[in-house]
Amino acid sequence: MLTLIAAVDNGNSLGSSNKNPWYSPTDLEFFRKETIGSALIVDRAAYTLMDTEFKQRKILIIDPLTELPKRDEVVFRGVVDALKHCWHMTYSRVYVIGGLDLYQEMLCRADRVLLSISKEAAADPGSVFPALTPDEWSKSQLWLPECPVVPIITEYLRKI
Repeated sequence: MLTLIAAVDNGNSLGSSNKNPWYSPTDLEFFRKETIGSALIVDRAAYTLMDTEFKQRKILIIDPLTELPKRDEVVFRGVVDALKHCWHMTYSRVYVIGGLDLYQEMLCRADRVLLSISKEAAADPGSVFPALTPDEWSKSQLWLPECPVVPIITEYLRKI
């Protein structure tokens, strides 16, 4: 299953880098629990913001400009190669975390979208998460009782 996971404000604007007002322990706890045991496809910007705990997961970096990746990095020039690698390695759950360009490219391939919704406005409202239409996606709320402060997570599943 390919899942896009993102944090947005009420207008579906993505935050930029670590300027997200909702970069909270609650969202991070949800992210940790949701993605454990899975592969993560991320862009370079998202990778540089991840703390070391996440970097211990199977992380595939999309970076078309990288000439020589660092020794511990798995880097692909595009999403098709990264997805082929996931298929070859038989990863059953793959998550995508990144910026607008990566989300736009992966949305047509995604089975599921998880949006963490903040009541705060994005620091840079210029990047809006791609529209999810009701004829293509079914929408529900996720309830996370194990989190001390329950984040607002909206789940979208692609209709078949």
